[in-house]
Amino acid sequence: MLDDYVQGTQTEKSDEFAYSERADLEPQDDNLLILGESGDVLEALTRVPELAKKYVGQVKLIYIDPPFNTAQTFASYEDNLEHSIWLTMMRDRLLHMKKLLTDDGSIWVHLDDVEVHRMRLLMDEVFGAENFQAEVVWQKADSPRRGLGFSVDQNFVIVYRRSEAFEPNKALRTAADNARFSNPDNDPLGPWWDDNPSGNHGDGSGGMCYAIQNPLTGEMMRPPKGASWRYSQQRILAGLQGWVPYRLENLHNAEWRASNEGALARRRPMTCARSS
Repeated sequence: MLDDYVQGTQTEKSDEFAYSERADLEPQDDNLLILGESGDVLEALTRVPELAKKYVGQVKLIYIDPPFNTAQTFASYEDNLEHSIWLTMMRDRLLHMKKLLTDDGSIWVHLDDVEVHRMRLLMDEVFGAENFQAEVVWQKADSPRRGLGFSVDQNFVIVYRRSEAFEPNKALRTAADNARFSNPDNDPLGPWWDDNPSGNHGDGSGGMCYAIQNPLTGEMMRPPKGASWRYSQQRILAGLQGWVPYRLENLHNAEWRASNEGALARRRPMTCARSS
């Protein structure tokens, strides 16, 4: 019977068939389009030996758009389940999906605000809280309301990785992005561009407010009043080592830091200073 499914033969569904036998499969050269109930299909992919050998641990990315459980009735299904039933349904499917992912794979789940918080807890259980990557806010429309209530115009995409081997792709740079880069000094590291390393405001903790000694003039450079550096001392120190040897040094300048941050620093005031 499995041969019929792999060849794309539609087999009438009935309760006498096991879930894994009820998946209707349509193979293509490089992809597989499967028509069927998601629980049936996932069980087939993970338990039928011929399919499990090909797909378990082989899927790099999974995106799902499950029922939002919005208490509405649609033509093809009822979107109104008790939370416990909805979570059980999703847990069964997530466990199968986890088996399909490669070690460096990820899963992206699209929901609205009805079940997103419960799904986060469920995915912590299935994939591990340490594998949570992001909860992306997806603005689906720009339709401000003039009523007294809140305007809900966004959905969410929850992202979990399979393991620490996951590395997200970087956004591709556009021609406009590349136009900012140049290499007037023939830097061996390649093109670069000037940037402002200060942030919008100080964080009040003292961790991002410190002086940096200019590698060329020796001047002590500080962030503007009410601002902070965007990068930690460790990151700045590592970058400056490419010019001359640097070290961290205590300047005993708590008064300046308190004036700049609006609160006394809780960490020792330090600077990145050139080594003599």
